[in-house]
Parts: sequence; structure tokens; C-alpha cells
Amino acid sequence: MASVAGPVSVFFGGMPLSVAGAVCGAIALRRFGRLAAEGSELSMAAARLMRSSVIGLIVCVVAFALNAYSFFTVLPEVLQMMEFGELDLSVESGVGSASGQSATWG
Repeated sequence: MASVAGPVSVFFGGMPLSVAGAVCGAIALRRFGRLAAEGSELSMAAARLMRSSVIGLIVCVVAFALNAYSFFTVLPEVLQMMEFGELDLSVESGVGSASGQSATWG
């Protein structure tokens, strides 16, 4: 999951998805590390999967850093726009709404 959650969180999921991917990557790394250390038949496969979980964990951490940077860069601008009334969050300005009517009830 960590290999997929990192790149997807850059575009859609944001910081919560990258944290979830990093947690899954850390859990997988720990469990595959135990299997690789046992020396059984599965140790070679576990070592390869452990390498994959390390890469997924790194990707999720980098995605979290990018998401956090973009969030804290844009946040002051959005707060300033809200403070001065420049940010229009009303639904009535949408397509198909007539003046004086609510977009929900018509």
C-alpha cells in the first residue's frame, strides 16, 4: 500500500493518505525484517519485499513533506482572502442558479 499511497497522496489524498501509507510501510518493513532474519525458505522473498517497503516508506515521507510544504505555503493566503472577503465560498454563484433563489431549494 505504501508504494501506491505515496504518489497518489501528492495529487488526491494529501497528508492523511501519506501518513497512512508511511504507517503501512513501517509495519511491512518490520514484519518483513523478521521474516528475512529467520533464514527460512521465505527469507529471500521477504528481503525483496522489505526493499520494496523501504522504497514505499521513503516515497510516503517525501509526499508528506511536499503536501505539508504546499499546505503551509497556501494557508496564509487563503486566510487573508477570507479575512478581506475576497474568497467567495457561496454556492449561489454556481451555474444554473437564479438571483434571489437558493441553489439547494430553487
